[in-house]
Amino acid sequence: MATSIWDRPDAINVAEFAHTLYGPALAKLKVHMITNGRRGLPPEQVGETVKTALTAARPKARYTVTPDPIETFVASALPRRVVDNIIARRLGLQKRPRRA
Repeated sequence: MATSIWDRPDAINVAEFAHTLYGPALAKLKVHMITNGRRGLPPEQVGETVKTALTAARPKARYTVTPDPIETFVASALPRRVVDNIIARRLGLQKRPRRA
């Protein structure tokens, strides 16, 4: 979402998670957010999607709101598990091996 938070990148502190399983992913996400945050959607557009989700008779489990039409199409057309795996790979998250 395009807001003034992107003018203050130090306000997003991920250092306390640096030594956790999620530290590297949060660091990548922070860079992505700062790089692309200003190109985000206006708050009003995101608000309209939230309103739709809250007032729908049969709300969806997820709503995709992105300024990129290709990302919107991919997120809408592919199975949710595939989209989750794409996002996880981009953030460097790996699946844990299953316990026997």
